[in-house]
Amino acid sequence: MKHEVSFLSLKERRWYCMLSFFVAMSLLGLIVAPLLAGFRITLDDVRHIRLHWLAACLGVSALVVSIDAWRLKVLLAQHSERLGFFAGVKIVLIYAFFSALTPTSFGGELSMIYLLKRQGLSSGTATSSTVARSLLPLIILLPTFLIASILIPDALPHYLSHSFRVFALVSAALIGGFLFLRMERRAFGDAIPKEETIVREEQGAKKYFWALIGVVWKFYRETEDAFADMVTYGWFNNLKIVFLTVAHLFTMYSLGPLAAKIFGLNVPFFKGILTLCMVHLIVYVSPSPAGSGVAEAVFGIAFKPFIESSGFLVVAFWRFFAEYGRVLVGGVLTFIHLRMPEKIEDHPRDHLQEPDPAVNDMSGILTKYRD
Repeated sequence: MKHEVSFLSLKERRWYCMLSFFVAMSLLGLIVAPLLAGFRITLDDVRHIRLHWLAACLGVSALVVSIDAWRLKVLLAQHSERLGFFAGVKIVLIYAFFSALTPTSFGGELSMIYLLKRQGLSSGTATSSTVARSLLPLIILLPTFLIASILIPDALPHYLSHSFRVFALVSAALIGGFLFLRMERRAFGDAIPKEETIVREEQGAKKYFWALIGVVWKFYRETEDAFADMVTYGWFNNLKIVFLTVAHLFTMYSLGPLAAKIFGLNVPFFKGILTLCMVHLIVYVSPSPAGSGVAEAVFGIAFKPFIESSGFLVVAFWRFFAEYGRVLVGGVLTFIHLRMPEKIEDHPRDHLQEPDPAVNDMSGILTKYRD
């Protein structure tokens, strides 16, 4: 009986299937988005491309990744953990790859936790740092949207502006109340001992929730722990992290007006940044992969008051430099990482562990030969 020999392992076939899914969704976005946004693309739109602005977008895109890696490095430094800059760049790029493959970036969070644990970090430190890194932009985007929707009411269609203002107000109130309660518990202590609280939560999750709800509940607990850790960092360290987060968002959104200049179009710089900030909230909380046509169309509709025929190309270029460029590099790094064998030396803290006296005790052998 003959057996077919496969040149790809099961794990590798799964990763290639996910990569194919990402490519298919990206192509679907390129086809569907112009139709949904109502754009008409002609050869005149791509005939006169400014190469110096294209090079500027490449430089700013590299700066976005560098700031994000530095922000992760600072977050881990609060836990007395050291992470190399280039290791942080690799983790951020692989995170972008998995975020594009899964809804609401959940796969990216899991991949970052796994990679940080591969660096030798504890599970709690890896999880809390990942959660804090992901939620800080959302916390900053909400008040920014409130300010932008008031100062620039025509940046979005009226119905989007009004509904998002309500959404941002409710979300900001919930997050503010959550942080206040967490800081209060941190300052005055819990009424119930922590061990008993964990037991009650686990029993409640098993009794009342399905497995998926249990995962969401676990994520909520990790989020609470992440904010509790941030309270202990001190105001100066928290301001440093917030500053790096703002710098990361600013450079990423500035790619929008820069992408317009590639085609010789002028988009108001700050107005374009605030527009991207507001519309990015839709993609940030929507359960859709980053390459979906719906996300592209929403960006296109938002930019339609500024530019006409080349609007979709501008949005596509922004998405490429802000998301797809990182995703493609992250995909290459992911496959390189998958083909690397597991090594004990990859964990930098293994040599710091105390030796086992039962294994390394040579006193009995030395006594035998001496006698």
